[in-house]
Amino acid sequence: MVRNNNELKEAVRFYHLKLRKDGRWYENKIASVKDRSFMSSKIYKGVIAFLGYSKEDNVFGTVEVEQSPDFEGGLLIYGKYHGMIYTIFWKDQKALKGKTIDDLKGEANLTIEIFLDIHNLYDFFF
Repeated sequence: MVRNNNELKEAVRFYHLKLRKDGRWYENKIASVKDRSFMSSKIYKGVIAFLGYSKEDNVFGTVEVEQSPDFEGGLLIYGKYHGMIYTIFWKDQKALKGKTIDDLKGEANLTIEIFLDIHNLYDFFF
């Protein structure tokens, strides 16, 4: 479980945050060139579109992405946290396999709270 910024850098391979408030957009993608290629794929764009169309403020899900020549595959965590769209791809994919959906959701929510703190995004929510 990630508890601070240093652990976050070691645990998360890539992430994407996207939120809007009062007409202002904030979007942040932290990913390697290889992972940004995956983030341009139809499946990834479809996940982001699904979250954008969802009227719910809190959504959580996972999708198993198969290995391809451009992407090694694994479990992509996605959701909305108080209206903020996010995706997370953790480095240690094997550790995710034994977790329940509630465990994954709890860890994702804690990780999102660290992202909010790191990027000073709490103002978007109040």
